[in-house]
Amino acid sequence: MCRGNVVISRDFKVQYNHYYRLLGRDIRVKTVGVSVSIIDFTLSRIDTGKQVFFCNLSNDPELFEGPTRDVQSDTYRRMLNLTKGQWEGSTLYIFLFLPWLMQFPKTNCFWIHYLADILLNKKAYPASSQEKRALRSFCKRVLLYESAKDATSDDFFLDLKIT
Repeated sequence: MCRGNVVISRDFKVQYNHYYRLLGRDIRVKTVGVSVSIIDFTLSRIDTGKQVFFCNLSNDPELFEGPTRDVQSDTYRRMLNLTKGQWEGSTLYIFLFLPWLMQFPKTNCFWIHYLADILLNKKAYPASSQEKRALRSFCKRVLLYESAKDATSDDFFLDLKIT
């Protein structure tokens, strides 16, 4: 992923809510006039339940050789360290006996961290110093979570959730 794969559009006149379903539960969030779309899933992995589609990132070693302290290169290295290069999931043995280990949901936290870091360090946008501090703090915490579900349960998003 790169920041060019994420399209953010703003329309401050439009203040609507977005609904999604997570683990069988309907969740509603405020959009505050911002819409975000991921437009390129080339390097993604998807499990249909019958088949896993993935891009073997090990075939492109340059992804992992970028400069240190470059958030995108560091993100790919974190993924490699976590997955041990098992981009499709784990081995058949683990699939048969420990199926929950077939997935690597923590990699989503790595990419959320990447996006938060880009917002903090590469993009200019109107935000108070308190909002920037909150995002900086979240950026540190998100790497501690095990999944995007856990990350979006962070207090950083508390004001956006509508019960």
